[in-house]
Parts: sequence; structure tokens; C-alpha cells
Amino acid sequence: KKEIEIDLSDYNYNVVICNSNYNEKKEMNYIDVLLSRNIDGLIIVPSTENISIFKNIKNENIPIVVIDRLIEGLKADFVMSNNYNVMIEVVDYLAGLGHKRIAYINREVDLYHSIKRFEGFQDGLKKNSLNFNKKLITGDGGLSFEDGYLEMLKFIKMDSSVRPTAVIAFNDIVAIGAIRAIKDNNYKVPQDFSIVGFDNIFFDEFLETRLTSVTSNKKEMAKLSVKLLLERINGDLSEPKWALNHRRLVIRESTSIHHDSNK
Repeated sequence: KKEIEIDLSDYNYNVVICNSNYNEKKEMNYIDVLLSRNIDGLIIVPSTENISIFKNIKNENIPIVVIDRLIEGLKADFVMSNNYNVMIEVVDYLAGLGHKRIAYINREVDLYHSIKRFEGFQDGLKKNSLNFNKKLITGDGGLSFEDGYLEMLKFIKMDSSVRPTAVIAFNDIVAIGAIRAIKDNNYKVPQDFSIVGFDNIFFDEFLETRLTSVTSNKKEMAKLSVKLLLERINGDLSEPKWALNHRRLVIRESTSIHHDSNK
């Protein structure tokens, strides 16, 4: 949000920021409010891929840029992250460290970025000749510290023969919750469990064990979104466009070689 505001301010546009906290009803209300203010364009990370939230904007001919979601039938430009490929990279990295039982605290929602990330996880396991175990996939859609804590407890309670040695979390907050559960149960990161998060949030740097994470590359995403929006505002009437935001893995102290890998 901050990066988009800065980029648009450089072009003398006033920016109105609305945070729906992934609440569909709030989102629809915000869109109505923005329409009443005669906005020039809209950049949105919607909570749903249901086109119904845009029902009041379809006839307004307002440029729309959608981030990390795929909404069928919506006339808009899209900025997508390489969630599929970067998840394969994460699995490759952990497999290369000797981890054979890799778990995923997933966000089980029917959204494009979630789907592609899970597909990348599955194909990453297959690529590295690792078994897909449904017991090592958990998560009910939550994104909180508590969600990470509770889901990690499920893994900790497993028999050591099936317990994961590496865990990928849907975001860094979930990963930090998982780390707390590990430490509260007298295990260590990364000696007992390697942990990887997503988003590379700023306070990772202040953790006792700095978190290996996938950067969201917000600056690139902002620049791509603003570029597409300004092109439309300035009269570009071409077919809808797609732009790719490149996320990358940042390796820190929360991951290491699995100590049983040579046994």
C-alpha cells in the first residue's frame, strides 16, 4: 500500500487507501464509496475472486488493476506473483538440505495465488521424488500467529517417524507462531525443525532466529500496478494485460541441513 501511494504521488495523484481485512462486504462498501468520489482508477487485492463485488463498477468504465487474484469476466489488468515457481524453489531448497518430510501450513481458500502456491508445493515434492502426505498439509484459512502456533502443535504431536522436519508457512506471521510452538515444546529451530515463511516482513530481522522467507517484492509489484493503471488513465484501450512480479527466496537462520540426512 505504501509503495503504491508513493509511486502515484510522484504523478500528482491523491491516493485513498481502504483496508477491508479480507471482508467481502466491507470491500463492496468501499468500492461504492470510491465510486461516489469519482476516482480515476482502482488498484485492488480483493478478498474473493467472485466478480459480484465489482457489480457496481462494471458500467463505470474505470481502469482496474487486480493484484494476485484471477477474476473471470472482469475487464481489468492483472499483476501476478510467481507463486508456483517460487514454491518449487522453496521445496528444492529444503530437499537439498536433506529434508524428506516437508509440511505445509496452507491457507485453504479458493484464490488464484493460494492455488498456484499449493500446486507448486505438490509439484516440488514430485520433482524431488518426495511423497505427498495429506497429514503434512494443514491449515483452515487462518493467517494469524495463533493459527501458526496451533497448526504446528499438530505436527509436534506426531510420531517421530512421520513428523515433518521442515515446515513451510503460508505467511511470516504463521511461521512465527509455528516457531513459538516449537520453542514452547522444548524443540529448536532449525536443529529440530526448519521453518520457511512467505512475505519477508520487516520485523523478521528482530527475531532470535531470523526467518528464511519468500520476499513479496512490494516495490516491483507497486511499480507494475501503477504503470498499468496510468497507461489506462492516459487512454490505453488495448486488451487486458498481465504483468509478473518476481518473488524470491531469502535464506536466513531458520533453515539448516537435516541432521538425519546422511543416515
